[in-house]
Amino acid sequence: MSTLRVVIQQASLIVANFMSDQLEGELKRNQAVQDGSISQGEADEQAQEWEKAEWEKRWKVFPNRFLTAFAKYHVITLLMRTYEHLASLRYDEVVLDKLTMDPFFAARRIVASKAAEKSSDSSSNTTVIAKEMFHTTFWANLIAFMADYSVHQVILCYGYYAYIRRKRKQQASTQSFPKEESVVVVDAVIMTSLLRKSTQLLVSRSFGLFCSALGGAIGTLWWPGWGTVLLSNMGEGAASVVMDDGQSSGTSTGTSTTN
Repeated sequence: MSTLRVVIQQASLIVANFMSDQLEGELKRNQAVQDGSISQGEADEQAQEWEKAEWEKRWKVFPNRFLTAFAKYHVITLLMRTYEHLASLRYDEVVLDKLTMDPFFAARRIVASKAAEKSSDSSSNTTVIAKEMFHTTFWANLIAFMADYSVHQVILCYGYYAYIRRKRKQQASTQSFPKEESVVVVDAVIMTSLLRKSTQLLVSRSFGLFCSALGGAIGTLWWPGWGTVLLSNMGEGAASVVMDDGQSSGTSTGTSTTN
């Protein structure tokens, strides 16, 4: 299930990004046709060439993206278990049950319990199920998203550290040392950039958690269990595309928990 989840996540990101770029290209070509820059036939030919080239190119990188995402998934899983252990030392069993709930079986159990009540108001039951599954999926995925954020934050910080170290080595090899004032300005710019990207990453992961919970609630109404898992992951993937987070769209691992 974990492998399938990562495959679906990466495949959906490729398709979503392709369709987004395709739509943007179509709008530009339509504008060019209206301006008289190109004919409709030329626009259609360009569209076909672009679609064929980009579709093949994007799926060629799928194996590497999948392996990277799968490796990150296992690192995130180990960090999740660490967070769960720390939570067990701090919180009671009620909170731990929320944080480690399996949305797949929780969805089936909630739907079955509501069906057993045989309420005459079906719309009320639907609302209650959706609300319960939203909260259930949100809490169940909270630790997973915290672990995902932590891993990508470390990667982000290491990337900046490697960049600064490389620049200093280049300066040492060329013996071109900038003035102290310039160093201070550059360091301030780098720290500002790091802070900005860290904030974007936090907002992106938070929005992904919300969309994952929303997708889980909708998926439960459609197909309790598998629908919960599928739409929860689709919600997370959609959040990555909406937030236009380069790191997330390139390396997201599918952090929603169902195990």
